[in-house]
Amino acid sequence: MSLLWLRFALACYFIGLVYAFVALTRTSDLFSRIALHAASLGMVFHFVSIVEEGIVNNRCPITNIYETLSMCSFLVVVVYLFVQWRYKVESLSVFIFPLVYLMSAKI
Repeated sequence: MSLLWLRFALACYFIGLVYAFVALTRTSDLFSRIALHAASLGMVFHFVSIVEEGIVNNRCPITNIYETLSMCSFLVVVVYLFVQWRYKVESLSVFIFPLVYLMSAKI
């Protein structure tokens, strides 16, 4: 079941990835807000996936490379959303969303 939550998070991160590519050519305020809300929703799904994986295995889910990639991509999204909330840096998404998507898609 945790893989299902991670796939939902990956779908939300994909919206952010599309925004990152669109942001290279032009910016759209509406699409920026949609991508930010999708990233927040993806972060929630990702958190649920990590917690569920930890409960099922009865340990902290960072013992192999896939779990470590998942945890790192989750932490990158948390830091990005905090920086975005605090400083409103739109251009950072061009680097963050592809990184997070690729790290999450490896699982």
